[in-house]
Amino acid sequence: MLGVVLLAVALLLMRPDSEFLPIEKIRLSGQFSQLDTAAIEQQLKPFLGIGFFAVDIQGIQRTLQQHAWVERVSVRRVWPDSLAVTVVEKQAFARWDDAHLLSTRGEVFSADSARFDKLPLAALLRADLHD
Repeated sequence: MLGVVLLAVALLLMRPDSEFLPIEKIRLSGQFSQLDTAAIEQQLKPFLGIGFFAVDIQGIQRTLQQHAWVERVSVRRVWPDSLAVTVVEKQAFARWDDAHLLSTRGEVFSADSARFDKLPLAALLRADLHD
């Protein structure tokens, strides 16, 4: 009898039902100065209610990675009903042109560089390197 009960519990836990053990909380962490946390939280809302085992972790990462200011996203399940989402924001190092910035990791990304007029222009940095 005990074997039957254990088998039934194991089958329940392994079923891919999208509503089994629904995600009830998503904890967002990171230090944000450029990212709109309300917009990120809005993008995470559709994942609430999806089953713990059925939630698409890579889908969440791909969704958040589309933000120009997102450098890295980490998503992990926290038993029994939560997700922990950590977002690392890009840090601007220089202006590339009027519509792009250069990150501290050397990545050119879209941003309103007029708001960062105190940063050096990357073309000037390149010129200094050749002198």
